[in-house]
Amino acid sequence: MAQQPFGGCWHPDDVKDWNPANDPEAKFNRSTVALQPRFQDETVMANANQHYDGQVAACLTMHPMCSQCPSQGADNFVGYNPTYWQYMDLLIWWAGSAGEGIIIPPSAPVTDAAHMSGVKSLGQVFFPPSTFGGQYAWVTQMLTKEGDTFPYAQKLYEIAKYYGFDGWFINEETAGGYSSAWGEWISYFYQLAEADGLPMEIQWYDCSTTIGSKLDMMKQDGASFFANYGSPSASNIASQMGALTGAGLSKQQAFESIYFGIECAQGGIGGNGSYIKNCFPTDEHKGSIDLFCPEYPIWKQVVESILGTDDAMGDVAYAKMDQVFKNESRFWVNVAGDPSNVSGRSGSTNPGFANAIAERSTIQTLPFVTTFSAGLGKARYVNGEVRGTHDWYHRGMQTIMPTWRWWIADNTDNLSIDMNWDDAFNMGTSLKVTGKLSANADHLTRLYKTKLAISAGDKLELTYKTNTTNSIEVQLAVSENANAFTTFAATETSNVNGWSVASIDLSSLAGKTVSVIALNFKSAAAVAAYEATLGQLAVYPAGYSPVAPAISNVMAQAPLKEEISDIRLVWDADLTADFDHFNVYFTRKGVKALVGQTRQLAFYIPKFTRDGESEKSLSVSVAAVTKDMVESAETELTLDFPALLAPVVTVKAAKTLVKVNEEVVVEAQATNYPESYEWTAPANAVLVGTEGNKATFKFTAEGMYDLKVKVTNATGATEETSVGLRYLRQKNLF
Repeated sequence: MAQQPFGGCWHPDDVKDWNPANDPEAKFNRSTVALQPRFQDETVMANANQHYDGQVAACLTMHPMCSQCPSQGADNFVGYNPTYWQYMDLLIWWAGSAGEGIIIPPSAPVTDAAHMSGVKSLGQVFFPPSTFGGQYAWVTQMLTKEGDTFPYAQKLYEIAKYYGFDGWFINEETAGGYSSAWGEWISYFYQLAEADGLPMEIQWYDCSTTIGSKLDMMKQDGASFFANYGSPSASNIASQMGALTGAGLSKQQAFESIYFGIECAQGGIGGNGSYIKNCFPTDEHKGSIDLFCPEYPIWKQVVESILGTDDAMGDVAYAKMDQVFKNESRFWVNVAGDPSNVSGRSGSTNPGFANAIAERSTIQTLPFVTTFSAGLGKARYVNGEVRGTHDWYHRGMQTIMPTWRWWIADNTDNLSIDMNWDDAFNMGTSLKVTGKLSANADHLTRLYKTKLAISAGDKLELTYKTNTTNSIEVQLAVSENANAFTTFAATETSNVNGWSVASIDLSSLAGKTVSVIALNFKSAAAVAAYEATLGQLAVYPAGYSPVAPAISNVMAQAPLKEEISDIRLVWDADLTADFDHFNVYFTRKGVKALVGQTRQLAFYIPKFTRDGESEKSLSVSVAAVTKDMVESAETELTLDFPALLAPVVTVKAAKTLVKVNEEVVVEAQATNYPESYEWTAPANAVLVGTEGNKATFKFTAEGMYDLKVKVTNATGATEETSVGLRYLRQKNLF
């Protein structure tokens, strides 16, 4: 079998000679989305408590076993896909164990999703406590120095550079594992990065609540410190920030150099309110935050009972993930699910990060296109057409979700917006707007914080469905005009597979900068049960007509098997800024299905069974998709099934100790599509009857018997197999 590709999970000996050429899973685990730059706009804030200064790191465990995290998601519905990237600055891939591996790069899909929104992605180097199998030898091995070089620092830099993530979290919990040599090690790591012009980050953790003797190490540009749980007291925050600014760092550098740890796995979704507010008071930020495992109460506690079961797909999974998205909103936004609502600041629980953090955004170049994809689906859609019908999740197939979820002005009609996987225009999800509309009432819904310079001929396209004609307006705020809105009717200009497409010329805003993209839901007559589904939103530069990258060298890493196969598909392509993702199709006996979408130059098709000897071959094809969601021509690969071999047969009896004249059922288990079975009864054995691959025998005398069967398949080859029924003795039975 080709075998499921997994993310890396290594011990030091596994990486000392690592290079992509000897890593068969390199293409599956390589991010293709560069870290996108963010901008700040203090003129557009959801509430007065928001500030940009404090940083938020999220330490997330996204799979039960770090050595078996699928490289690109799976055909189920319950993977954890973080979607509130606008409130994060660092994603730390939390994993590692003495038995599985202590060096764990983040999976490529999570790095792709993080990078789209400007979030750095860090891998994990975990030195466990000795009580959990940690070995001091691993620490000394990692700190190996040869002349002026640190070979393991170089190797970890090479891994981060090739895989496309942004550095490492060093989790040093092995007793005695700290050494001043770590400062040199980190400095050497940064020298390598600087030589390539790649900004990298190292975050350090050793269970300490204060920086102490590691101050010089933390003063290095790009280095940061995770202060242990319990550290975010007001006094300790002031003390540690003061130590950094006293050592010559600016206040913003101090925010980026120490993160105060909050234990969310035990604290839950609504816990740790005092710690959060100590770091993020309403008037100004005092410190940054490291969140340990917020995914545990958000996701894992909800789905852990169905992980690895049939219920990971279908209605049970849909209900569970609906709750996960509700939990995620409560944790990152607030109880109200409205970033403009600040009522949560008055209690003792987690007020929601929208009540403290100014939403970050990367939307400052054209084209900007979102399909409102959360990186999962009940089906796979291409421009409103269902082309795949299996549940799936793939973190890297997210697109940028709305900056504000949900900021609806004067929402007295209680209009609501939810994730929708019952329909989509592209990928797997859309946004569903439901509720009522009072006559002529505005429901201004700010969606995206942007910094888009508009030129003549630029256009906005909104793809939607609604039960009320002319009920959607596009409203664009312009920064040069104090963020005042200009209104455009979202009138259908074309229809694609049942979806209305409104194409809006933005030439009237030429020379201006769009700071907010909003929609207004409004009807001249009252609507008691309003519905709208948002499928895609795009802003294109004038005349946008991208060229898709050419795909070459499509190949499977292993041949098909006679019966059960899987496919590790890889290919080459020179990716450009206009590239968005690849669509992977699978055609068997004339039936074609979209089985995957990915941003990597590889895709895994899980196990499938050949449809009998008549299925001689199948084909897989890959199409490149540009930012405007237009597919290129497909590049196809035909794979032939091998000729059938003679059956491999195993004969098993229901029991091997029987009475004389007692009947026993014997089964022939055969591979390679058997067509007939011919049984031979030895002396003193009677063939009572046959059904399919089973035969019933009885024996007229005690003894030991070999039974023979001849199995024939379409190749004409046969094979005789015999197995003994032992100790068939009458005297043992009475």
